[in-house]
Amino acid sequence: AATVDAGTDGATCASGSYALEGVASDYNSILWSTAGDGTFNNASDLNATYFPGAADIANGSVTLTLTAQGIAPCNMSISDNMELTVAGDPLVEAGDDGVVCENGSYTLNGYAENYASVLWTTSGDGSFDNASIFNATYTPGNSDVVSGAVILTFTAEGYGTCDPVSDEMNLAISYTPVVDAGLNDTVCHDESYVLNGFVENASEILWATTGDGTFDDPTLLNATYTPGDGDVFMGGVELTLAATAVAPCDGVYLDNMYLTIDVCGYIPGASFENVTFRIAPNPAVDVTRFFIEKLPSDEVTIEIMDMKGSLISTNIYRVVNGKVEDRILLLGLEEGVYNIRAKTKDYLKTLRLIVTK
Repeated sequence: AATVDAGTDGATCASGSYALEGVASDYNSILWSTAGDGTFNNASDLNATYFPGAADIANGSVTLTLTAQGIAPCNMSISDNMELTVAGDPLVEAGDDGVVCENGSYTLNGYAENYASVLWTTSGDGSFDNASIFNATYTPGNSDVVSGAVILTFTAEGYGTCDPVSDEMNLAISYTPVVDAGLNDTVCHDESYVLNGFVENASEILWATTGDGTFDDPTLLNATYTPGDGDVFMGGVELTLAATAVAPCDGVYLDNMYLTIDVCGYIPGASFENVTFRIAPNPAVDVTRFFIEKLPSDEVTIEIMDMKGSLISTNIYRVVNGKVEDRILLLGLEEGVYNIRAKTKDYLKTLRLIVTK
């Protein structure tokens, strides 16, 4: 008796053809037939080629039948079917161009129709979490970042003899801010300081101080900073330049510079070179005393500040014959280090006091 096998189900492109792989034995003749409207190049060939018709394409598939006529006296016919999927030509879209931060990742938005498989590829050195899906996530590589952009290609492989189709999208790289507050520097206590900040890739910038000074405009790279009394008392202040990233990058990036504040114009005069200012006892518990001698002034202001520059107390004392002394009450002060400052119009000096409990 004849045997026949039409082969496994297959797929072909609407604009293509399909090479059949029929198998038969003990037959007198064989014949391919279609349930659709396509044609065979040779319906009597086991390996005939089938060309889909318009109805096959519209239906999306067609059943092909291989019939073998047995050899007498076993001249019965026997048939087997295979299903041929007829797919349209692939359609593919890589999506709109996009922008990603240099330290981020980008979710793609590909689309395809009539495909057997899809694949994302890159012109750069980044990586995909899964290159075989529409919405793959792409992470830029070092070369991508240096180049500033990368081309991503989305390819759809067609069914059967359909040719692959590709589409591209451009992924630009956005950079995180570069921030430089400038070199550490020194300024006199009675002068203002013009800052020299530098920023790239930022949507906005802002200067801030750890002290009590002021900026003429903290949103300018070259803002002018005027030290406050607390800055002068502490002998310096840290200034921070903050830059906000441009989307899609996010975050605030910082850099600091330290501005040392010198007391200028008080000490050079000979009349102040011999002034003595001391505190005893030091360390102290609840009370200490200050002593000033050879001070050519009528009065002096004694200020107490903590190490953060916050003013705790201020008192004015009369100077007689260049001398003044008095006690400083430390009740209520926590254990720690404090600054004691003696100040007149032409004299300024700060000492450290250790308070113990």
